[in-house]
This record gives sequence, structure tokens and C-alpha cells, in this order.
Amino acid sequence: MISIRVEHDQDYGPILVLRIDTSAKRALELWLELVRRLPGINIVVEWTGENDVSEDELIDYLVKIALATGHKPIALPGFNAVEAVKEGR
Repeated sequence: MISIRVEHDQDYGPILVLRIDTSAKRALELWLELVRRLPGINIVVEWTGENDVSEDELIDYLVKIALATGHKPIALPGFNAVEAVKEGR
């Protein structure tokens, strides 16, 4: 099953959101492929199936997806990267 909706983000503008009934790994692979094939379109893929990736694999996919979109990260006001890294350790 696939559902599609468009949302608006204050910083990025329109975002195409695909919700699919598949595993995390398959959804992340699809997301990466879509952002590579459709440059300039903001896409998010949500999945409802099994979370079959480790935290490290998830981060790796998300970094690849972010790099493929060409977007620069936007930090929320008050975000402290040093504190975030300390908390992660």
C-alpha cells in the first residue's frame, strides 16, 4: 500500500511524502533512489513495515539521502552540536 500527500515546510517549501508498507531498508533504498532521480523535489519516505536496519545503517542512509538532495542542514535556534555529541556518547 502506498499513500502520497504534499506538506509544506517553512524552511524547505513543498514536500512530497510517500508512506509505504515495506521494511525500513527497502524504504530507505527507495528514498535514496528517488532523490537521485528527481533532483529539486523535496521527498520524504515513511515506512510502516519492519525496522530492519541498525541505528548505524539508518544514519548512513540518512546521510546519503541528505547529500543526494544537496540541502544544507538547518539547526534549530539554541541547538548546540557539542552538547548533542556529548549526549550521544
